[in-house]
Amino acid sequence: MRSPRRSAIGGVDLIAYVDIDEQIGKFTSVPIQIKAATQRSFSIDRKYAKFPDLPLAYMWGVGQPETAIIYALTYRESLGVGQSMGWLQTDSWPEGSRYTSTAPSERLVDRLARYEVQPGTWKGRIASALRRE
Repeated sequence: MRSPRRSAIGGVDLIAYVDIDEQIGKFTSVPIQIKAATQRSFSIDRKYAKFPDLPLAYMWGVGQPETAIIYALTYRESLGVGQSMGWLQTDSWPEGSRYTSTAPSERLVDRLARYEVQPGTWKGRIASALRRE
């Protein structure tokens, strides 16, 4: 897998690609929406609803590589997290089409743990996104 590149496509921050995928046998790529923050922050925005399988990468601790964390989940998966947190029943979801937490609770961090991306696991996340297409 090659390093992600900045995209010129509106609304997409990066495109990750594999020159020749062993399972598919051809060049493949996946757009990724990056949500970068120096602190912990998580949001769900309905503007991504038309792309339910778009990978969203939440990067916490930008500029602090020793403590940085990345969570990668699709819009659909982020909705599931929001539902389990009770956010989709708050006024900010139906009225504002967005929910943001700038101080994620331990409960939220626990729900995000399964989506944490460790070094060397991006290819698996990209392959998973490709299988959904």
